[in-house]
Amino acid sequence: PSLSQYIVSCDDVQSLPDIVFTINGVAYPVPASAYIRRGQTDICYSNLYKDTSTIFSHWVLGDVFLRLYFTVFDRANNR
Repeated sequence: PSLSQYIVSCDDVQSLPDIVFTINGVAYPVPASAYIRRGQTDICYSNLYKDTSTIFSHWVLGDVFLRLYFTVFDRANNR
C-alpha cells in the first residue's frame, strides 16, 4: 500500500495535543509520546500512517493504538 508518513519538529513534541479516536461512542486518547518517535538524525516522525492506496483513504492505527489499550479478540464469538 501507499502510506504517508509525517515529519514534525522534535522541539514541538511536548506541545502536541492528544489525538482522540472515538469508537462506538468511547473516546480513546493517544498522547504525542505514543504517536511520535525520534529518528536517528533528531528528526521526529509520526507513528500513525494514512493509507492512500485507494480512493477512500483511511488511518492505520496498529500498535500505536493497541499498545495503549487492552484488546481481546474473540473470533469464536465474532467480537
